[in-house]
Amino acid sequence: MKPQQAIEWFKENFQDQIEPAVAATPFSADLVAAIAYQETGKDVWSLLIGKQLPIPEILALCVGDTIDRDEFPSSKGELLQANRGAEMFQVAREALEAIAEHSPPYRAVAQAHPNKFCHGFGIFQYDIQFFREAPADPEFFLERKWRNFGDCLEKLIGELRAATRKLFGPSKNSLTDDEEIYVGIAYNQGHAKVGAGFAQGFKDDDGFYGENIFQYREIARNIAPSSGGSEVGPQPAVEIKDDPAIVFSNHKPDDPEMLARVKNFQRMLNTQPGISLVADGAPGTETSDAVNRVFGHLLPGDPRT
Repeated sequence: MKPQQAIEWFKENFQDQIEPAVAATPFSADLVAAIAYQETGKDVWSLLIGKQLPIPEILALCVGDTIDRDEFPSSKGELLQANRGAEMFQVAREALEAIAEHSPPYRAVAQAHPNKFCHGFGIFQYDIQFFREAPADPEFFLERKWRNFGDCLEKLIGELRAATRKLFGPSKNSLTDDEEIYVGIAYNQGHAKVGAGFAQGFKDDDGFYGENIFQYREIARNIAPSSGGSEVGPQPAVEIKDDPAIVFSNHKPDDPEMLARVKNFQRMLNTQPGISLVADGAPGTETSDAVNRVFGHLLPGDPRT
């Protein structure tokens, strides 16, 4: 999917939440769209929307970054030493295994490296370092709040505000077009050289972070929020129907037909308000809670019954 089509999808689905959130900030909604595409659009959601997955499932799968690093946590061992680190590793490892079902590169990492885990969470890639480092928010990760767009947007705006203060001081209330890109660079790498051009930040196959953000912001500016020109068609109506044959388990069923059945059941649940499961085929606690929310009972075999 081309950047214009993906960014158009993003604006059509999230612009109504973005505009009020940035109204009292110096940041544009188009910068938000550019960062979303740079962080997870190219490698994650631009691939998933073509599969017509429900938006809650797409948001849940916006995870990534397994590259070795020096910052906390540099390894599974360092993460396990932190308070509630074992819980965090389980969440981060499950996130890697979930995106691995859709992404061959992540599948290769998950299969070859059992101690690898995701470091970035949410559509704007909130970093796992904030599980422990100030401003620490372990609940964002442990409660899987990255599945909610509003929570991710709140984190993004907070980080953009911090980057603006670092670059321009606490009294900066407006940004020029160029200054906004430098703030985006600082969001990426923690600092930026204002006036030194946009060839700064992480460099991928498309260029430097700053160059990419500038390009994607310009694309976003030329897309009307409700232009209706996306090539992604409407999702078909889903029948809401219970499935008593699905029994509680923290493991995926061995039978391929039942595995597919559980995944489809989880996707059906994701169409209901407030539910954002990863359709991984394991009908565990979260799936059982979603069943309770929709049908008024936990899954058969749930130890809480």
